[in-house]
Amino acid sequence: MYYFDRNETLKRAENLIEESTPDALRYACLELRFCIESICYEKLKLYEKHVPKKVYETWQPRKVIEILQEYDPYVLEDYEIDRKRVV
Repeated sequence: MYYFDRNETLKRAENLIEESTPDALRYACLELRFCIESICYEKLKLYEKHVPKKVYETWQPRKVIEILQEYDPYVLEDYEIDRKRVV
């Protein structure tokens, strides 16, 4: 599984958003997606005993979301991220 550091991807996204060009904004969206995927994989580790090892061995974000929904019905709820609190 490839791992993206959520803090690094979030910082890159913020820098790209500041540029505010169409290309920069497009790449900012990609960086934010990587950030979300990393958070999901980190959260999935909480259920490691219940999740097949194969899920961790491949990068399948859609599958991860489906599995997380089984264990956490609020996984698709909206949240705001306080940049100062991301560690």
